[in-house]
Amino acid sequence: MPTNKEIIEQFLTTLADQVRKNVTVVSGKTADSIEVVSKENEGQILAARYISVLEDGRPPTRSGAAKGNPTLRESIEEWLNQKAIIVSGITIKSLAFVIARKIHNEGNALFRAGGHSGVLSNVFTQARIDAFANTFAGNYETIIVNKTMQDLGAFNSKTGKR
Repeated sequence: MPTNKEIIEQFLTTLADQVRKNVTVVSGKTADSIEVVSKENEGQILAARYISVLEDGRPPTRSGAAKGNPTLRESIEEWLNQKAIIVSGITIKSLAFVIARKIHNEGNALFRAGGHSGVLSNVFTQARIDAFANTFAGNYETIIVNKTMQDLGAFNSKTGKR
């Protein structure tokens, strides 16, 4: 019978693998950031702090927000370079600036469209959570039944009764 840790780890690994498949690969950083951590009775899926942006989009920048490191413009510039995107008549740096300004003011296209891409929400479903809970509960039910049967068997062998 699998241990609690094995059940938790298998469940979380399955979910993490599905999220990795759902993540569009640009640099690979997001998919590489996904990690399963499990203990005997608990577990977590860890990922880069910005992973929720893939599900809901990036909202406009709040007034007074601190600069990121790297900045949004720098991240976009890196992405443009990785994808070898060139637009005639504008430098990569200027293009990154224009895109970043649009996102700072209005949010990205996914956010403006209402979010919910399914990258996370199609993986972390109530049905999957319920199935996991039933598997986990079933593991304890088996342990309790087996222990009860063993105890009854030991009791009957002492008393000679069936």
